[in-house]
This record gives sequence, structure tokens and C-alpha cells, in this order.
Amino acid sequence: MGDKRDVYGAALSRGMTQRVVLAKTLLHEPKLLLLDEPASGMDPVARRDLRQILEELADGGATVLISSHILSELSDMCTSVGIMHLGELLQHGPIDEVLEIASIKTALVRIDLLERAEEAVAWLERRDDVDTIKVERSRLSFQFRGDRAAQSALLRQMLEAGFDVVTFSPRSQG
Repeated sequence: MGDKRDVYGAALSRGMTQRVVLAKTLLHEPKLLLLDEPASGMDPVARRDLRQILEELADGGATVLISSHILSELSDMCTSVGIMHLGELLQHGPIDEVLEIASIKTALVRIDLLERAEEAVAWLERRDDVDTIKVERSRLSFQFRGDRAAQSALLRQMLEAGFDVVTFSPRSQG
């Protein structure tokens, strides 16, 4: 990050801002870290570096708690997980066991639209099977709870609602 030392914080990308905040957090060598979506906005290399840093901290005796809706992110960084709903801990333990017990079927869905991204976000926000919608120009990404048939139905409903979907790419997370 040395090449960014003369850049104002407001001019940094979201991922670079995340890296600066993490660096500031680690300066005093904490024994406990509470991180909320720490990899948000980071590129793949920065995510790998973050994972490595967190592993080193844990190996050194630090406790690291991460809050995230992206289960694949957690499986890459955590030894155990807990699933909370409305402030209640529903399941906890190794990620594979928790997902199997909870029978959670989620996918990170990425959609590219020709236009009307903001309308699509509003449409998706009315659904109870969609969480954590992120928008970058005409690309949407969000967590979707449902199997492959439900994903197919979602795509069909979006097309029926008049959205020009160019790509629809679900990636299973559990």
C-alpha cells in the first residue's frame, strides 16, 4: 500500500479502504477482532492476503469473529460458524456440519442487465428469499435462498417483469 501513502482516503477504492481500516486495526496487535464483512470490495488477491493475515493472527492466539452473509467467504476463513436469525443463535459448529444440519440452500447470484438496475433492486428487495443486494452499474449481486428450481423461477419472473437480463449466474454456497 506504500504507493497509496499520498492519496486521500476519500479517493481510495472500497477495497483499498477496507485494507487501510484493517491495517489500522492491527497496529496494536489485538487479541480479539470483530470484523463485519471484512472482504467486501476487495479483489481476489486482497482477499487471499486477508485470509492469510487472519490465519496468522489466529495461529498467534488471537480470536477473530467475522460477520458475513457470504457463506463461501466464511468457509474460506473460519474454523467454525454460527447462524443467527433475529438475534438468536440457531446453529453453530464446523461450517460443513452446520450447513448440513440447517439444510440451508443459498446461492450468490450475479445478474447483468441492459438497463433499469435500480428498478430491479427495488423489485428484488420486496422478495423474502433475497438478501444483501449489491449494485455496480448494471450488475447486481445478491444472496438467494432457494434450490435450482427456485433460481429458474426467479429468472423467469424477472423476465416476465420486463427486466432485460443479459446474464444470470448463480454459484451455490450450501
